[in-house]
Amino acid sequence: MLYSKGRMKVFDKLGALLGALPRALSSREEVDTLLEIAGRRRMPRLVLLTASDEDERLLLRGLFEIEGEPLTIREREGDADGRWSVVEIRGEKLALLKLRPGREAAGIFRSAHDEGSADAIVAFGSVGEEEALRYSILEMLHACDEGDVSPATLLLLAEPTGGSGLEARKAIKEDFARVGYSVYRVFVRSEGEVRGALAGFSLLSDALVELTELRIRIILCRTLPRAKKAREELSDRMIDAFSAIAGAVALTPIPLADAAIITPLQGVMVTLVGYVSGRPLSRKTLAEAFASLGVVTAAGFGLRLVARQAVKIVPGAGSAAAAAIALNGTKALGKAAKLYFVGTSGAPNPKAPKGGGTVARLNSGS
Repeated sequence: MLYSKGRMKVFDKLGALLGALPRALSSREEVDTLLEIAGRRRMPRLVLLTASDEDERLLLRGLFEIEGEPLTIREREGDADGRWSVVEIRGEKLALLKLRPGREAAGIFRSAHDEGSADAIVAFGSVGEEEALRYSILEMLHACDEGDVSPATLLLLAEPTGGSGLEARKAIKEDFARVGYSVYRVFVRSEGEVRGALAGFSLLSDALVELTELRIRIILCRTLPRAKKAREELSDRMIDAFSAIAGAVALTPIPLADAAIITPLQGVMVTLVGYVSGRPLSRKTLAEAFASLGVVTAAGFGLRLVARQAVKIVPGAGSAAAAAIALNGTKALGKAAKLYFVGTSGAPNPKAPKGGGTVARLNSGS
């Protein structure tokens, strides 16, 4: 089984905590946000469109490789889903469909899309190849049935020195707009920035997370090391949701009624922020956070619980004060965890898990 028992326990615990909320709170938008991000998460399905084997390898490296480490992609033969190839990258499953521009691309895409809807089409090539890539992308989009949710489309072009990348970008955007398609991004970066340092893939990675649905973002954030902005935004969204729920629960006027929900919710929040950064989903991640955040933060974690219960004894405004303490305390704890786990350094650096299957290594020498 790909997902460990420890990982499932955390997700199950979140579901149980949200399920234990009073009926008046269970319909809050923040509850649905957390369920979409974690409770209903699923495997992403990505179409990779490149003009050559070399560009395909470079796209895989640009998306998934952590700087300084060889990229390991494990083929999950037993999990293959029709035309979709299921792979494992740093412990997470993704379904990939690798295509080349041409007449057959749309038909293959249509068959795969029927087996499982594609979340995004990610295309990569050099300025000068954009016409073939553009044609194939439009043919794939036209192959979707009317009423289908079309996949987000992203195209990254490598521009040689003195090239005409901006003109190519403008022409492609005009073509997409002409057919009424709006969920797309076209990026142009210098040849050296893309094929050398791979830095040009940062915008592509962030946009890939931004343009896809919530239930696949946590996996994309873990597997796309250059999606730094996306990890920060997803962490903020979870922290805001957990904080709002904690404040709402603290409005319960009975002392100790919220302790069984708010404190465990805060622990799950810290663990999930660590998980987004690439850490394992386990008690060890939570312990790492408290050990690194220091005694002051840990003490505050406990003192806020005492304060929430104490102010509830005060008639009238007690519950409102408890709600403010719970909301602000949860947010402060979440921000501290985000600063530690996500920080400003960018890519996560988890150890690639051991597992079975065919192993393909892609590195700078491949």
